[in-house]
Amino acid sequence: MGVVVWYVVQHGFRRLVQGSRQPRAAVTIVAALVAGGVLSFWYYPALAQQLSPKEVFEAYARLHGPDEPLALVGVRSRTAAYYSGGEVESFSDAGRAFTWLTERMDQRRWLVVKSDDLPKLNSLYRKQVGRNLPVLDGRSSQILLVSNQLGEHRNESWLTSILLDDPVEPAHRVDALFEDQLQVLGWEITDRSGRPVADVVPQTKYRMRFFYKVLRPITGSWKAFIHIDGFQRRFNGDHAVLDGKYPMSLWQPDDVIVDDAEIQLEPNFTPGDYTVFFGFFAGESRFRVTRGPNHENRVNGGALRVR
Repeated sequence: MGVVVWYVVQHGFRRLVQGSRQPRAAVTIVAALVAGGVLSFWYYPALAQQLSPKEVFEAYARLHGPDEPLALVGVRSRTAAYYSGGEVESFSDAGRAFTWLTERMDQRRWLVVKSDDLPKLNSLYRKQVGRNLPVLDGRSSQILLVSNQLGEHRNESWLTSILLDDPVEPAHRVDALFEDQLQVLGWEITDRSGRPVADVVPQTKYRMRFFYKVLRPITGSWKAFIHIDGFQRRFNGDHAVLDGKYPMSLWQPDDVIVDDAEIQLEPNFTPGDYTVFFGFFAGESRFRVTRGPNHENRVNGGALRVR
């Protein structure tokens, strides 16, 4: 891939020199100045914004009320005491930080966290409260501002798209069970704009979404698979569950999970009804289906129409 990019850049630069009718050295200097300007005025400021906790502390200063303390977990900043107006507690462990955050639910508390700690904190919060941990400032991909109370604000957590707090009605409902741990609710397909579709066309990208309800803690470490079978053809969609961003070990009973994967059928998929099979595997083993339509521990999700 790097060789291809280098060839494209080199070829493009040669064409630029030829088209400009200017000395190569002059074009090189101009190109260097343009690149430097892009890095200085766009890339580096954007990167600094993602890595700096300044905006998170400014959000806390704007949003917090009297007697609403702030603490840090995995984040160190000299500006924290300034924005909080006093001493700021710091934790090195997400579990201890969660205990502090929720030990007084009648008092609003705030926590500045690294994004890597959000899944564990969210799992602990769902176990205790039954909803996603409120993220009040999620603009940075690295550092977030969370609270034990959402208030009137919108939850800015990226986890809200894969762990649903509200009831769901999949387009294709399926009643099946993996062991006594995971209930299948159904599946649906959306186009690139996120609009649900009833059928698909080969050589077009779609998102396939599978909905599950957790009944018991999940044992084992599984990957997901999709088989779209018919007319002696198969689409195979093996993928990491939730793109590996929220491990199954963090799933809590009553969680409603949305596992999303991209599909694109090959051009040899002729029009007709194909059967959707899906499930989980680890090596040569599959997560056992104990209820519902299935074949060799693959849940039978019904028909998918190909146009």
